[in-house]
Amino acid sequence: MILCANHRAGYEALFTLLSREFVSETSLVVFTHDNDESKPILDACKKLGIKYFCENINYHSDLVAAFEPDIILSCYYRFIIKENILSSAKRGCLNVHPSLLPYYKGTFSTPWAIINGEKQTGVSIHEMVKNVDMGKIIMQTPLTIRSNDTAYSLYHRLVTLAIQMLPSALEVFSQGYNGKPQDSPKDSSKLYFSRKIPFDGILNVDEITYIQGCNFIRAMYFPPHQGAQFRLRDGSLLEANNESDILPISDQFHKRGTLL
Repeated sequence: MILCANHRAGYEALFTLLSREFVSETSLVVFTHDNDESKPILDACKKLGIKYFCENINYHSDLVAAFEPDIILSCYYRFIIKENILSSAKRGCLNVHPSLLPYYKGTFSTPWAIINGEKQTGVSIHEMVKNVDMGKIIMQTPLTIRSNDTAYSLYHRLVTLAIQMLPSALEVFSQGYNGKPQDSPKDSSKLYFSRKIPFDGILNVDEITYIQGCNFIRAMYFPPHQGAQFRLRDGSLLEANNESDILPISDQFHKRGTLL
């Protein structure tokens, strides 16, 4: 089996796989990233003697083909896996995605759900195909977005949910379940979001409402990364990590803004 992993989600997926009888340290290859978020994955692979690579899996098509994996699992991996790699898996390929597909494909799914004022999100474990996040749904579970959720808190809640789902999803997939096609979307404005920080991390206060500003703060809160920034009417920037940071400028917000 091949695991493409990143961040806490990938780390927990690694040990979830190793808890299954059909996966061992010698039957697993890991592709990850050489960054601070994935350091625990690298450390675990080194200590357990698991073969790992930090390069893009798409650069190792010969190795993947020779390994002949039954399943390729992508868990918050940063690279789009190409079709020739996907076709190397005998059973197929699965991806763990933090949204209720068909909505919020791509990246920054969680922040955009908060920005858009969604009441619900969830986790979709789906078959990987050539087109990003378009494969059949193997398992999908909703999760309520709390009024105080931030990108940080919601990320970790979704990761925990995904890891809870993963063993059952792998079991039914291994037994031959091919999933169901994604529902037809009713709102095309919430289908796909690119790998780009929402609004480049900055909003003009006179173009949004105060409530939209609060949602933006929650959506951008993911320490140690920079929080939400607001351009004030005098041109200066204010960084805000909670609602109290923008209370002093509440009169500058546009009351009828519909930007978000």
